Amino acid sequence: MPPAEPQQKSLRKGSRVRLVGLQSMPFLNGAEGRIADSFDKETGTFPVELHTPPQVAAAYPSVSVRPNNLERLAPVTQPATTRAWSQRADADYRDQADEEDGLEPSAKKRRAGPNFDILKSVR
Repeated sequence: MPPAEPQQKSLRKGSRVRLVGLQSMPFLNGAEGRIADSFDKETGTFPVELHTPPQVAAAYPSVSVRPNNLERLAPVTQPATTRAWSQRADADYRDQADEEDGLEPSAKKRRAGPNFDILKSVR
């Protein structure tokens, strides 16, 4: 298994992967998922939790796959607009918690950005 060695080093728990080159279960080729745990030296496989396609993932939620049958995929990144909305929601939640505790909301200053001086003059 020498060719799989470099691939194995780039694979780790949480890596997104696609199953490729499977001969015993070819219908799983192209299925995607995440490595669920560390490499099992006894079996020479990674445990993979399948996510797509949904019908395959429902029938085979977890499979053990050799490193040479895994293609590493790029991590999914959150779109900038979703990330900004999420950060704004977190800041609003902190503001609400601060107000309930009788503290001044601090997130408003962070969101003000370049107009930070306007907030100082309002007080």
